[in-house]
Amino acid sequence: MLPDAYPVDAAGAIALASTAVVAAVGWFGVRPLLLRRLAVPGSAAAGGLAAATGLVVNGVAAVVWLVNPYAAALLLPAGHLWLLAASPASRLRGLAAALPVVGGLLLPALVALHYARALELDPLSLAWLATLVTANGHVSPGGILAFALWLACLAGLLKVVRVRGQVASQAQPERLRTRGPAGYAGPGSLGGTESALRR
Repeated sequence: MLPDAYPVDAAGAIALASTAVVAAVGWFGVRPLLLRRLAVPGSAAAGGLAAATGLVVNGVAAVVWLVNPYAAALLLPAGHLWLLAASPASRLRGLAAALPVVGGLLLPALVALHYARALELDPLSLAWLATLVTANGHVSPGGILAFALWLACLAGLLKVVRVRGQVASQAQPERLRTRGPAGYAGPGSLGGTESALRR
C-alpha cells in the first residue's frame, strides 16, 4: 500500500512545514517589498489586473491543451468563471463573487479528492506524495510553471474581488438626479423655436 511505502515521518513533516513557511515568507514578506519597489500605479479593481488574470489563465489552458487536453479540461471552468468574476464591468459582490472563484477550483479539487480516495491518503499524506513526486522529477518544469501561473491567477482574482468590494463599500451613494425646467436645455427652453415662430 502506497501510504505504508512512503510514510510521513518527522523529516517529511518538517519538509512540508518548511515549504509552507517559505511560501508564507515569500507572500507576506518579499512580495510587499517588491510591490513597493516597483511602485505599481492604479487600483487592482481598475481593470488591468483583471485583464492580465483572464489572459494568463486562458493562455495557460491553451498551452496545456497542446500537451494534455484532459488536464486542460480541468482549467476550462477557471478560464470562463474567473474571467467573469474579474471583469471590470462585473457587479458580483460577496457570496456572488465567491461562487465563480470556487467554481474554477472545483474540478482540480475533485481530481485531488479522487486520488486521495483511490490511494487511501489523508490530506497530509497526499501533500507529502505530491512533494515526493515533484522532487523526484516526475512532474515536468512546464507542469510546475503552469501550476504556478494558475495559482498566481487565483491570487490575482482574489485581490481584484477584495479590492472591488472595498471600493464598493467606501463609495458614496449616488445622488438621485432629476431633470426639471432649470436642467433642461433642449429646443424651446429659451423661448420659441424658429419653426414655432413662423406659424
